Parts: sequence; C-alpha cells; structure tokens
Amino acid sequence: VPLLVGGWGTTTSSTFSSSTKTKVVVSFPPLYSFATSIAGEDADVKCLNTGEGIHFSGDVTKSKIELARACDVFIINGLELDNDLANKLGKSAASPKWNVLDLGSKIDPTWLKEGTCKHAHGAGKHDGHNHGFDPHVWLSPRHAKKMVETIRDELVRLDPPHAEGYKN
Repeated sequence: VPLLVGGWGTTTSSTFSSSTKTKVVVSFPPLYSFATSIAGEDADVKCLNTGEGIHFSGDVTKSKIELARACDVFIINGLELDNDLANKLGKSAASPKWNVLDLGSKIDPTWLKEGTCKHAHGAGKHDGHNHGFDPHVWLSPRHAKKMVETIRDELVRLDPPHAEGYKN
C-alpha cells in the first residue's frame, strides 16, 4: 500500500481536466496526498480546502459546489472534522450520484480511543475515565494505512479497468 505523508501540495483548479477519468474530490490536503498517491494518472483528484485549512466553516463557494456536482466520490476524514462540509456540499450540489467516502467511519473504533485517564481530578473527582478520540487520525501510521486502503478500495470499485494501477 503506497503511503505518502510528505508535502501537502494540492491543486487549486476548480474544474476537472478530463471527462473520462474518475473524478475525486477530497476535503483537505493530507487526504489529497493519499488520494493522488493511489490514483496516479488514472483519476483526477481535486482538493477543496487548500488555504482555509481542515476546519472548514461558512458557506460553500460556487466552484466547490460545481466540483462536488461533477465528482464520482467526495472523500472526507469524518469523525466530525469535515462532516459539516460534506453535508453542505451534498445539499448544494443536489446530485443524484453524490457519494461521500467517510474514512474515519472505516477505522476500527477501538483504535480511536485515547486510553484511560490517569491524571488526578482533585478531591471527589473520579479517575480512570475515557476522554474520547482525536479526529486527526491521518497522523497515525496505523490509521493512515487504513485510510489509504479505503481510498484504494473505493477507486477500484469506481474504476475497475484501472484496478491494478490503484493496487500497485
């Protein structure tokens, strides 16, 4: 499984260059790096948030809606990090083929637990409780590997003629 976690160079074009390639849109740069590493020349990958970061808020732009309407899959981190963006785009794009791949939902929930709290909370406070999970899962090699595999599997499903390229 190819895994590129280096530079987050992204494309800012608001249109797809080819009508024949699988069209992929990702929510933010780390996912762009993963998707382009798998897609190679066989799919056209665009990144929505190249400047405003991963914590998207506000209205979606016309160019983002157009990309969403044209894409075959919109890939998000999930885990409440970019779900609002996916929901806003889905409603605005109003595309019958709207397809969101929520990578966080594919990670085993037991992997997301940060563990048991061992710090003191003062008199009368309990010890040994769970603080939940961190949605920045692409930073963990274990989680990133699962995310890359999930993207690969979706591209194989969407574009069987290029399956071997996505798998290598």
